[in-house]
Amino acid sequence: MKEIDPEKVYMISTDLISRQIEECIVIVPLDSGIGKLDEDLYSLNETGKDVWDMIDGKKTLVTILHGLSKRYNTNPEAIHEDVIELISDLLDKGLIVEVKKSPTD
Repeated sequence: MKEIDPEKVYMISTDLISRQIEECIVIVPLDSGIGKLDEDLYSLNETGKDVWDMIDGKKTLVTILHGLSKRYNTNPEAIHEDVIELISDLLDKGLIVEVKKSPTD
């Protein structure tokens, strides 16, 4: 698993299509506008969907963790490992990308 900095900001890749189906999210990676047949569809359960919905290119992972902890009435430390593992997996698959700070930030 990659080392994930909770102060970083991520956004959803533009090289995919995602759709909500009931309480889940189904993600299809794209290659020139056509789904990659050699890769599986990626799906997120309801909790994963909540993380996905908060990845907006503006919130740090710390902010996401605090938002999820309020939603699930727990402390951020209790969910930290699971969220970081999901973020690492999404990064490895190219489904999210790190937002680079501009030199003026």
